[in-house]
Amino acid sequence: MRMNKNIRNILTVMAGEGLWGLQAGMVSSATVLPLLLRRLGASTWVMGLIPILEGGLIGMLQLLGWFIFRNRESRKRQLILWHYFFVIPFILFIGLVVIVAPHLASELAVLCLLVSFACTNAGIGVIAAVWMDWLAEVFHREVRGTALGIGFFSSAFLGIIGGLVSGVLLKKYDRLSIFSVLYIVAGLIAIISLSIFWLIDDKHIQNNNFVTADWRMLRGYITYLFASRSFLSVVVWKILSSIPACVIPFVAVYYCSTSGGALTESTVVSCGAGLSAGVAVGHLILGRLGDIKGHRSGALIGTVSQVFMCLMLLFMRGVTGCSLVYVSAGVSFSSLFLSYLNLLIDIVPENGRVVYLSVASLAISIVTLAIPAIAGTIAQMYGVRVLFVLALLFSFMALAWIIMFVEEPRKKTINPQC
Repeated sequence: MRMNKNIRNILTVMAGEGLWGLQAGMVSSATVLPLLLRRLGASTWVMGLIPILEGGLIGMLQLLGWFIFRNRESRKRQLILWHYFFVIPFILFIGLVVIVAPHLASELAVLCLLVSFACTNAGIGVIAAVWMDWLAEVFHREVRGTALGIGFFSSAFLGIIGGLVSGVLLKKYDRLSIFSVLYIVAGLIAIISLSIFWLIDDKHIQNNNFVTADWRMLRGYITYLFASRSFLSVVVWKILSSIPACVIPFVAVYYCSTSGGALTESTVVSCGAGLSAGVAVGHLILGRLGDIKGHRSGALIGTVSQVFMCLMLLFMRGVTGCSLVYVSAGVSFSSLFLSYLNLLIDIVPENGRVVYLSVASLAISIVTLAIPAIAGTIAQMYGVRVLFVLALLFSFMALAWIIMFVEEPRKKTINPQC
């Protein structure tokens, strides 16, 4: 019975996450959004705000989910409805903004896009830790890495298709209005995606041992976490690895310039599908590898991939360079998400896991919040290649840190059963 339940839930997560990845690939913040802002005359510094509005908001707002979603037994319903009302409408609204953009001042159109993008990510941020805690409860520990890896592989794989579709449409219809089509269709697909999650069987989840939300308890949690050497080592690795990731919004603009090979926008967006490809392969392999060898191995592979990404930015031009950069960035992103998440899940106590994950995200976001704005300033003042060199230095620092300080929390090899 448990075997059938696991398989059913895995297939449901595959379908739901897959469609979410499809829509995300169609309106990728790494390619489509920067190119849309570029069409509207946004500056390089504005491009640097994208990671702040995405990673910053998602990271800093997660603790709110602990207070809003207190009942574990009704989480599925609450999380799906939250997406319906506080996430997806803003994706659709971006499409509407693009429709009226020709009738607005360029600065106002850019502002509306950024505000809508910020609201989308704020909505995701509130439920991010709760969502992952819910999925962690759905699957048992011995198959969790594999199950989540398969689900997120599906998301990234269909994200490749979404990126390729965007590239083809931008090449065929070289006008601003095609961006509105992409965002509106993406919003509709997102609705279908979340509707699939109603099929998840989570009846075994109970409120037993669930930590009640209480501001007074936060101090104790924070003290506990920052006294843990294992926790701190993983958080520092995540911070060091997150800094080089801020170059991603500049990759599309760079490869469209003469320095990067003067590629067309549609070509860059198609190459950007490599980001989803790297994430897909990373999720599938690193998730399974983590269940067998431990998730530190996935974190190490992702960090090496990030070093390779930075080297490709500095020494490879044209379509090949652009594609390799996005693929290696995808593997790195997979590690920063899946391997990092599973490392923390293995380190922190199950009781109060939402709080621990949220506090970790909050700490990382506070430290890294200003990095994208600093990166945008550096790119505007000294050029993107200087930024790429600095990213390479931090990637080497992250690699040295994980080798010397991050330990595998799974002391014994786990033989997963599916």
